[in-house]
Amino acid sequence: MTTDRRIYNPQAPAQWQPVKEWVELADGAWICVWELSVAESFAVAEAARRHPRDPRPGPNEQEAALWLLAHSCRRGDGTPDAPDTSRVWNDMEIGKIMALAPADFGRLLIAARGLVEPEEVKEKEDGEGDFPPPRSGRGTK
Repeated sequence: MTTDRRIYNPQAPAQWQPVKEWVELADGAWICVWELSVAESFAVAEAARRHPRDPRPGPNEQEAALWLLAHSCRRGDGTPDAPDTSRVWNDMEIGKIMALAPADFGRLLIAARGLVEPEEVKEKEDGEGDFPPPRSGRGTK
């Protein structure tokens, strides 16, 4: 019996392309939300770690949300129409993410989490999450 299974070759790995989703903000501006690379995922996890003397269990969810948006929100998707793939906010501009309108923050976070952890986003969109789903007619595109 033969299989059509292709064995992974670390010398010739398949080229990874992040999944991308455009999100419209309340003012009509758009941000492209990118799936995180492995390195970016580790950076978000590291930034969300609590200080060793902090008695609370688990990661700091607020820090995780901020850093997720910092790493996943880009100026474009790399296409000829939107070639700029740089981050919207750099590491020194985390405070600017907190200045977003709550609805915009929620839309971006839902999109970013959907690209990172699809099952948890489904629960949030069903009304069980911390942030409200997008208003009808103003969702992600």
